Amino acid sequence: MGEIAVYPSLEERFWGYEIKMTQSEMTSALIVRGLASFGAAVFGLTTAVMFVSALIGLGAAAPEIRIFTLMILAALTLICATVADRTRRVRVQIDTRNGEVRQVTRGRFGPETILTRHSMDTVSSVEIVASDFDRSFGQIHMRIKGYGPIVAADGCVTTLTSLRDRIAADCGVRQGRVLDPVWSGPLSKD
Repeated sequence: MGEIAVYPSLEERFWGYEIKMTQSEMTSALIVRGLASFGAAVFGLTTAVMFVSALIGLGAAAPEIRIFTLMILAALTLICATVADRTRRVRVQIDTRNGEVRQVTRGRFGPETILTRHSMDTVSSVEIVASDFDRSFGQIHMRIKGYGPIVAADGCVTTLTSLRDRIAADCGVRQGRVLDPVWSGPLSKD
């Protein structure tokens, strides 16, 4: 079929750059998120209707049963909304200003959540790992001392080499050996 050139998603920032995964979300995750969104809408609407009907005095149920039912429906709405809001993609931020490598995620609302934060001098290697399914597609793995690999980017293997070289140069890793760090920041080892 031939090789499809999938470029890594890179966004320049004033402090460095951010890499997003290019693989699309799995179909099963989309289905789960869609069902959770639908459930949150149904439970939320039902809760609102029951609350309004309780305020205007409709319905024959005892007040205790109404309050308990409203609490259960509100909890179900919150659970479904939380599942629907989860972000499926983790971004890797290479902060050259502070000498950090961060994994972050963000939902639809609210600030970014930092999942991990590492100093650049803890990066021991940056390598391209080809997929077992399609050898033309691969990922960039950053090996962190004491932590393990972080998947930094994905795409066509031939398009990943320049990004791998850039990450390796920024982290002070060259051809299997670690170079002395040339940056400063709160996580750099002095």
